[in-house]
Amino acid sequence: MSLFTHHEAQTSTQSTSLNFIHSITMSRVLLTTLILMLTWIILKYIRLWITLNSYKELGGKVSFDFPFGAPARWKRDALKKGDPFFWEKETIRKNPNTRFIATHLGPKPVIYLVDPPLIKDFLTNQMRYKKSSIIDPLAIIGSQGLVFTNGELWKRHRRIISESFHFEFVSSQLPKIIAITNEILTLKSTENQGKNVIALEMAMMITARVVFEIFFGQHFLNTNIGGAAPIAFMMKFVASIFQAIASPENLLFGANFIKKGILKRNREFLNEIASFSEYCKEAINLRRNELKEKGSDGHDRDFLGIMLQAQIDSKGGETSFSDEEILHEFATFFVAGSGTTARLISNAFYYYSIQSKEVQEQILEEARKIANEGDKVTRDQLNQTEMMAALFMEVLRTLPPQPAIFLREALQPHGLQDVPIPKGMTVTYSVVTTNSNPKYYKNPEVFNLNRWIKGHPDFEDNSLEDFYTFLPFSGGPRKCIGKHLALTEAKLVFSILIAKYKFCITENFEPKRALRLSYEFANPLIMDLEKI
Repeated sequence: MSLFTHHEAQTSTQSTSLNFIHSITMSRVLLTTLILMLTWIILKYIRLWITLNSYKELGGKVSFDFPFGAPARWKRDALKKGDPFFWEKETIRKNPNTRFIATHLGPKPVIYLVDPPLIKDFLTNQMRYKKSSIIDPLAIIGSQGLVFTNGELWKRHRRIISESFHFEFVSSQLPKIIAITNEILTLKSTENQGKNVIALEMAMMITARVVFEIFFGQHFLNTNIGGAAPIAFMMKFVASIFQAIASPENLLFGANFIKKGILKRNREFLNEIASFSEYCKEAINLRRNELKEKGSDGHDRDFLGIMLQAQIDSKGGETSFSDEEILHEFATFFVAGSGTTARLISNAFYYYSIQSKEVQEQILEEARKIANEGDKVTRDQLNQTEMMAALFMEVLRTLPPQPAIFLREALQPHGLQDVPIPKGMTVTYSVVTTNSNPKYYKNPEVFNLNRWIKGHPDFEDNSLEDFYTFLPFSGGPRKCIGKHLALTEAKLVFSILIAKYKFCITENFEPKRALRLSYEFANPLIMDLEKI
């Protein structure tokens, strides 16, 4: 063997040895890193378990389910029991004095309040909280809206936007709601001869259109967002927001992970946000220029016009809205004002259909009075619908679209009565659990609209003694500003449909529940629709 060949062999051997050593070193580094990560995760969940169990002695019920927590239980109960909140309802049924539920969303501990005095303490002093980071995917496009703002900024927004919910403004929107409802019901009753109409989809088409027109007016209906019609885009966008909030990557790593766009669905979500932002900014500029040129005569005003007029009048002062704030308010308004109202309406169709003939006729008589008035109907007439109002209240109690309010995170250590809340703890209240408490509602599993009729033997005095036992629209200073608009819209849509159309729900419908964008029926409610 030549010296050159021998040297080559030695070099090759040394190189192989170094590669082998390097491979072992890298494997050890990776293994050590993995062990450290697993140890950190295990310790984090051990601390979480200890934290949750410390609340037992304060009247709380603990639910620990590694690693995802409550979402895993909700999914399991939806599949096995037909209701994601089966465990919560059973818990409060067996022990009506349960004060709260201590559980977790991923590694984050969460307190779901159930006891009305605790709920009252929580809701009447919201300055101690900020919105939880779990719903940060919505904050990407709504951080400067009413849902997320605090302090003086929140007060300023609330004061100006409240103008849009005054009695006069809501009354002025009734003809618009009626026209939209008639247009879409006509469309649905003629498509496919009115067969196999999906109730929630139909209701969403109405409520989404109403929200869009109340905010923007009719100015932008013939435009498009990201190549799609505005209403179609917004309905898909809202679904994307809630899917991002419920995604494993958000629960485990937070919204910052979503913002990186590593996963395909995250990139698609970010692209939707970009299209939405671009559209809104263009609409804001066009509407502002129109107001500057023509002014506002006070007629047919919309939310955008109200906020832009405030911006123009203040000349950029502290009381004005920035364009970014207006954009975020629209996102907030659409998310909060379309899906929940649509679900209330479609759920009411089902519960109306299973009432006795006598009760149906009483509700139908009220609906006919509303529908026959056409666009001359007044708020006073809508407020005289006792049976229909009771139907909606019981629907909201039995199947609340939002089973809990937006999660809030403690900004400082404090107590809710004797319950300690450390800084960073996530707190909310469980609407669905409180609504199922036999202490306030006799036979809570039974749908009984008479519990809301004063003078009826089944009237629930206890449920109305304490305001904080029934909060479908939240409570305290930050209660839902659009409550009256939502109920007005629901009554109008419901009245027109049952008074002017025959509808028949498919016989094989099973009222199982699911938790998706909202707490809703697991299967689509399908009906046949025929104009009378």
